[in-house]
Amino acid sequence: MKKVNTNPIDIMLLACEILDLDFNKYGDNLEIIEDTLIDELNLDFDTFQEIVSRLLPLIDVGENPLNKIKFKGFSKIENGTGFWLIKTVI
Repeated sequence: MKKVNTNPIDIMLLACEILDLDFNKYGDNLEIIEDTLIDELNLDFDTFQEIVSRLLPLIDVGENPLNKIKFKGFSKIENGTGFWLIKTVI
């Protein structure tokens, strides 16, 4: 499984975004962020960072060449062919 190195500050920013926490208020307080991650998602900070580092290589944006609808989601390439694992219209 591919994964990328992530900056803990970036992970804290992402956690604040998905937890609806004000990064300007809590961004320097890992304890509050981690407690909220545990309460809302049952994940500690290190586990959250590991999941993000494994998902980042799968993020993709694409466009259907026939109707020009754009998508974002998670994709992978096998045997030279790319396919969506999950996507949403943008």
